[in-house]
Amino acid sequence: MRRARYVRRMRPRSVLIVVIVVALVVAGAVAVGVMAFGGGQAPAGRAPGAGRATSVPTPDKTAAPKQTPTAAPTPTPAELAAPFSDYVSIGDSYASGVGAGPTHGKCMLSGNGYPELLEADGFPLTDNGACGGATTRDLLASQLGALTIDTDLVTVTIGGNDLSAIQLGDDCMDGVNHRCERQFTRSLKLLKEMPDRLDETYSAIVAAAPNAHVVVTGYPDLFVLPAADDPAFSTTAVINAATDSLNNMIRDAVGRQRKAGADIAFAPVDFGGHGIGTRDPWINANGRGALHPNSKGYLAYANAVLASLQKSEAAAAAAE
Repeated sequence: MRRARYVRRMRPRSVLIVVIVVALVVAGAVAVGVMAFGGGQAPAGRAPGAGRATSVPTPDKTAAPKQTPTAAPTPTPAELAAPFSDYVSIGDSYASGVGAGPTHGKCMLSGNGYPELLEADGFPLTDNGACGGATTRDLLASQLGALTIDTDLVTVTIGGNDLSAIQLGDDCMDGVNHRCERQFTRSLKLLKEMPDRLDETYSAIVAAAPNAHVVVTGYPDLFVLPAADDPAFSTTAVINAATDSLNNMIRDAVGRQRKAGADIAFAPVDFGGHGIGTRDPWINANGRGALHPNSKGYLAYANAVLASLQKSEAAAAAAE
C-alpha cells in the first residue's frame, strides 16, 4: 500500500513527530485531518477565496415531483449588524489584528483586524480590548473591564498562547533533544489544563456581559501538510495537530456553556488551501506578523463571525 511505502521512507525525525502528533491527538480527543472547520457559507459580499463545489445527487425520475421551499435570502453584513449597539472584541493577537499592517501600543492593536472589518460592515465596535501575547489568564486579569451590562455582542479569540504550539514545533524541528522533550511534556500538561482554563474564561465573559451574544472563534491550521517524507512534515504536523486539538477543546467548552444556558457560539475558522507556503497564503510566514493572518486571513475571520451570526439568527427564527 502507498501509505506503508511512505512510512518506510520517513526519517527518524518524522517518526518522532508522528508519535508526538498521536499524543497530541489523544490528549485533545481529535482526529487530525478529519475535522472540517468552516463548513457554513459566509454571507454574501465577503469572499476571500473560491467556494467549494457541492455534489448533487441524481434525481429519481420515478418519484413524484416535490415542491422545493423557497430559501430565505442571505442576510447582508449590515442586516446582521442591525440588532447590535455595543460590540466589544477581546482576546490575543489574532483579535488585536497582528499581521495585517501597522500596529500601535503595547497590545499591538491594528486597524485592519477582523473586529475593525466587522466595524466597517456596520457593527458598532465600542472597544477592542484584545492584546497581543495574551493568555486566558491575562484575559481574566485585564480584559473583562471592557465588558459591561450594555455590551450586546462579544467576539473572543483566546487560547493559542496557553498551548505554546508554535514553540513545540520549533523545539522539535531537529528531532529528539532536551528542548523537544521538555516542550513536549509542557504542551501535554497544558492540553490537559485547557478545558478548565477555557471553562473559567467563558464563564467570566458571560458573567461580565450578561446581555451579550458571545462569538468564540477558533484558529486556522497554519500549514497545508506536505508528503510524509518532506523535510517540513515534522514541524507542520506538530503545529497543525496542536491547533486541531485546541480547536476541539474550544468548541467543547463553548458547548458546555450553551448547555448551561449561555448565549454563546463557536465560530470555526478555515484557511483550507491557503496555509504558509501555498500560492495564495492567508498567513504571514515572515516578519513581525509571522504566523498571524494577513489581510485575506482576517477577512476569513470576519466571514466566520458573520457565518456564526447568520446561523444563530436562523436558529432563533426557527425556534419562534
